[in-house]
Amino acid sequence: MKVSLEMDDDDDVVVKKKRTTRVKSRVESDDEDERDDEIDMEFDVVVCNELPNTELYRVHFPVRKKDAFEQERQPRVRYKKNVRMMEMRLSADTSSGSYDKTKAERFAAMTSSNVKQENAIAHSKFDEIYEGRAYRNDDYVQFAVGYFRGDTFYMSPVAGTFEMHRSLSHLNNASRGRDDDGDDGESDSEAAGGSAQQIRVKFSRPETEKQKKRREASALHREKLIASDSWIPMEVHLKEDPLVVEKFSQMTVDPTVTTTEEPGSSVEMNTRDLVEQGIVCGEKEQIDLTRSDLLVSQQRIREMPAHHQVKAQVLKSRVITTDDVMKRVDSSLTREEIIEDLKQCARLVQGVWVLNSNFLFYDLTVAHSNTPGKIDEHRAELWRAARDLALYLIDACQPVTRALLTKCFQINSKDAEDILSTFAVPGNKTWKLRILPDPVFLESACIGTTTVVDGEMGGDSEADRHNAISLGSIEVTEE
Repeated sequence: MKVSLEMDDDDDVVVKKKRTTRVKSRVESDDEDERDDEIDMEFDVVVCNELPNTELYRVHFPVRKKDAFEQERQPRVRYKKNVRMMEMRLSADTSSGSYDKTKAERFAAMTSSNVKQENAIAHSKFDEIYEGRAYRNDDYVQFAVGYFRGDTFYMSPVAGTFEMHRSLSHLNNASRGRDDDGDDGESDSEAAGGSAQQIRVKFSRPETEKQKKRREASALHREKLIASDSWIPMEVHLKEDPLVVEKFSQMTVDPTVTTTEEPGSSVEMNTRDLVEQGIVCGEKEQIDLTRSDLLVSQQRIREMPAHHQVKAQVLKSRVITTDDVMKRVDSSLTREEIIEDLKQCARLVQGVWVLNSNFLFYDLTVAHSNTPGKIDEHRAELWRAARDLALYLIDACQPVTRALLTKCFQINSKDAEDILSTFAVPGNKTWKLRILPDPVFLESACIGTTTVVDGEMGGDSEADRHNAISLGSIEVTEE
């Protein structure tokens, strides 16, 4: 040590001593804090289950609004799903000392002209109107809500927060009335000039991605989206409602607890078990709906029991003829047995078998959702209905386009393309089946008494196949 001190500079030695002292004091203070801290209570933390077709939001009102969810205020809610905008109407608290009937009547006269008759909530003229939006958060850190029940702390992620504030529609109506009065007093020359057509500038270059993001971030674009979205009336269930209690009980079920009542239940399932249950359309189905070769190999299908091979072939091919099924399954199966198995999992369209829509879209997630793995059952049912309509039209030799599904079911063009890609390919201004129709099978004697249950398709009568398809206000009839 003497040699090292003689070689080092005096300033360096002083610095080293200071650093050593500082580290020792810090370590000693941490040890003292740990000795002083005592564990008062330990509890289990459980992350609540996310219910299908359900989202949890935090509704934040001003500090003075403490009775928004009381039964006496009769809360009524309507919601715009695409833009995530919510409007809540509360009955006025006429028993309060701060209630001014004259002012309420004046506000009611301002707001009455701005309420749409379509999907309007039943309300009185003295209602307090609150509105708020839940903006999408791109950050991966999400807030959560939690509560204690016994010795367990339950946490549930929050999809967003509605910052509610008083509606300013009465101010917009008042300013709009002043603008109308001002327009009445303009001169004839100004009126003539105002009636001229607006000049629209059309650029030759297409819109870049940067320009598109800038346009979508503008306030005018947001206002257009809000105005184009339709209101959805919603039912309000307060915390004392039995439905709310049932939902909470479903959310707080411990997923690690397994029931042993059902014999043979197992958590781990291999590919063969999935195929036997008809659930082979996992996440890969949503990645690419047209590549059915990703599901299961032909060798694995041939190793299955004979009565499961037909269903597995349909699940793999999505669209297949009767002859192809007979070539790929066990030769011990007769033609009648194969057709009976096909009727359980497929429907007949122009002589070929197409997989039933009930086997698809069970892993469909919520559109534009930041929550991974969130299943949207309502969206899945909408896709199945759109797929069934397209199959009916193709079987009736009617044209099928993405625009038709977009108009009927209010979905975007990308969703319509994904739906049609499960059984069809684009053709000349319409979509057609992946494989050629099989009119010989329709005319054969084996199909003479065969009827596909779902939709009553595939009868041998020509009049049965020329049917009218009606959906809402849209009706398609083959001439």
